[in-house]
Amino acid sequence: MHENHLYARAIDMNMMTNILNLLEAETDIYRSLLGVLNRERDAVVDSRFEELNEASKEKENLLLQIRILEEQRIQITEKLAGMFECPTRDLTLSRLSALVEKEYAVQLDKYRTNMSVLIRDIENLNNQNRELVSHSLDLVNGSISILERLMASERIYHNTGQLQSRNYSGRVFSGEV
Repeated sequence: MHENHLYARAIDMNMMTNILNLLEAETDIYRSLLGVLNRERDAVVDSRFEELNEASKEKENLLLQIRILEEQRIQITEKLAGMFECPTRDLTLSRLSALVEKEYAVQLDKYRTNMSVLIRDIENLNNQNRELVSHSLDLVNGSISILERLMASERIYHNTGQLQSRNYSGRVFSGEV
């Protein structure tokens, strides 16, 4: 029976090492995502469209990496939930830190805090970027509207009272974005 306890403890240590490694990798990716969002904001503000496109590609790549790590984390969490005999959905980082040895609990709490701050910062910056892009789109639509009005055909009334349209212009834009 003592051997079983040591075996379970070894699995626990291996699982904890795996979850800590995953949390570290996720934290690094979230930091990278925050950096990309900052570059995205700067590109929108400065109208650097190539850089905006590159940031968008980087963001998609990082989000894919996060999804992959999340799937791995869910698998490990399911195993840990089985070991601790609790439902998977209830095994949060704070709950897990209460169930494990202090050395692991300290690390779990550190990752939980860091990731909470990073996710909050990412959400705020993402919302700011969304507002900037929306504002930029409104400015572009306003500019298109002004150009369309300037390019509209000129109407001239002759002494006879007849209306003659001078057709110097046509629609430059389709009016759709």
